Amino acid sequence: MNIILILLGAITLYSLLAILLKVPSFQTSKAFKQDTEKSGLLTDLIDKMTQKLAPHLKLTIVKQNKVEKLLAVASSSKSPEEFVARSYVVALLPLGLIFILVFINPLFCVLPFIISLYLYRREYNLLSEAGEKRQRNIETETLKFVMYMANALKTEKNIMNCIESYKMNFNTPLTEELTVTVAEMKIGNYEKALKNMEMRNNSSSISRLTRGLLSAMKGDEMTLYFENLGYELSNEWEQSLKRQALLKKPQINRLSYIMFAVSIVTVFAILATALTSSTMLFGGM
Repeated sequence: MNIILILLGAITLYSLLAILLKVPSFQTSKAFKQDTEKSGLLTDLIDKMTQKLAPHLKLTIVKQNKVEKLLAVASSSKSPEEFVARSYVVALLPLGLIFILVFINPLFCVLPFIISLYLYRREYNLLSEAGEKRQRNIETETLKFVMYMANALKTEKNIMNCIESYKMNFNTPLTEELTVTVAEMKIGNYEKALKNMEMRNNSSSISRLTRGLLSAMKGDEMTLYFENLGYELSNEWEQSLKRQALLKKPQINRLSYIMFAVSIVTVFAILATALTSSTMLFGGM
């Protein structure tokens, strides 16, 4: 039983240090994709509790706008109320351990509260990571699409045909954005549709892309513009890769510090348990 309590303490310490030092998550952002397949009794239970709780939540305008932006960037189909309700449900689940720990040692009842806070924070971190990953994928593919447009405009002046041809060959976050944009173009103003695409992504590369598409739709010769934009994005991508390479080392160092701290605490906890057991043994003799 003591070993179980030590392990719980080590896991809790690791979770707290991971939050404070912002160590990247080992989980993927697939949980926030629209087409993710869900399975498992626990997941089904969380989903049912979320559906019951979500209609009763009343979010402030500030929090609703904040969550809406995170969901939009992550391309999640959840409503702000559904996401917040799921965060509450996930965070409340560990509190059931209190009824077990109170009979073992009341001091350990604080662990479920710490785990709950960690899980609540983690739900938001996962959503943010999903949005950042999707945004990186869009920005990375923007270079490919720009180079495609530079070549396509040499023989085809119909921008809609160029976009449709590109969409037929790829299925990526960028083509999802292009699909939404094309649909808005067909039922409304093409300039507004491109502006909406720019607002959804909040990216300098997307802004420059939409400017080029808008000018091309007005009849301007934009072949040279897309060629120059391709070179600019290529240089920016190389610089981004260099920055990412420099950031990896500090992340590895932070993880090493966490593992070292957890190991030290675990060793001392085991020694303390052993000494306590020995004292009780000799005291009984």
